[in-house]
Amino acid sequence: MGGRLRPESVAGINRNGWPASPGIGGRNRPEYADSSSTAINSVDKAHISHAGTGDFLSYTTNFPGIWETNIIDNTLPATSTSIALDSADYIYISYCGMFNGLWTIKYATNASGNWTTEILESLNIYSEYRNLNACPIAVDLNGDVHISFVSYDSNGENFLKYITNASGTWSTDTVVMGVSLETYSSIAVDSAGNVNIIYIDHENSGLNYATNSSGVWISEPVEEYYEHSSEYFTLAVDSYGNAHITYTQVMYGSESLFYAKNVSGTWETYIIDNERIKEDLNPTTIAIDADDKVHIIYDTYSGLKYATNH
Repeated sequence: MGGRLRPESVAGINRNGWPASPGIGGRNRPEYADSSSTAINSVDKAHISHAGTGDFLSYTTNFPGIWETNIIDNTLPATSTSIALDSADYIYISYCGMFNGLWTIKYATNASGNWTTEILESLNIYSEYRNLNACPIAVDLNGDVHISFVSYDSNGENFLKYITNASGTWSTDTVVMGVSLETYSSIAVDSAGNVNIIYIDHENSGLNYATNSSGVWISEPVEEYYEHSSEYFTLAVDSYGNAHITYTQVMYGSESLFYAKNVSGTWETYIIDNERIKEDLNPTTIAIDADDKVHIIYDTYSGLKYATNH
């Protein structure tokens, strides 16, 4: 797990051997995507879920060889989506938006051989749901689905919640209750089936981490704010179940990129890059490879950059 994370520019990626798609077309291609999420299958083909303001959930893939886009659900104008694959390359998508006056979380999968959709939650709340991390999804080695989201009640209390079908039926659990939770989170499941979630709680140190690895939900702060943290964070777990987080934070007046890990049993945090990070919907993402090396892609005002300890 050692090695320093080294940032480098990815400017002009076509010229440096990173092939780009000629474009994703088709009549179902959305004009603008507020939210998109990507997963790669076992033969290195891309699967993308995307949604935009007033748009329905769409799915794009280049498997087996050409790009194709299809509308999966034309009933919910989704504004946030997340995608995951299981070990057999079946696709699982969570998505959410306002439907009939209710903030609705839905789920789509092709695990049966055909696309099916269902409503998981319908909440009488207002939420800033136009964020990639409003209803993130993860799939474990058994093909069970795990989704996190934040809801509110009429008393102003906030709840970080967790949905799963691991028991064979859908169930919802409250992970954390507070008064100042942000509306986004990130979720990952380790090889033992333990769930890991990061979220923002302004009343409790800012960036927080929750896990059920002990059998009950336990949460702890990752790092306190300097000036403030934003919604820009992502989570991955390595083969040992350790959590790795990339997130942005304002430091010295600029939004910088940070990295945190709990490999040693306590949280260690590092500044990866002081260059100003773009304030996009999702300017940073993290992945762990088969050798437990960390790979981070992030967007700055000078261009796309990549950091790794490989």
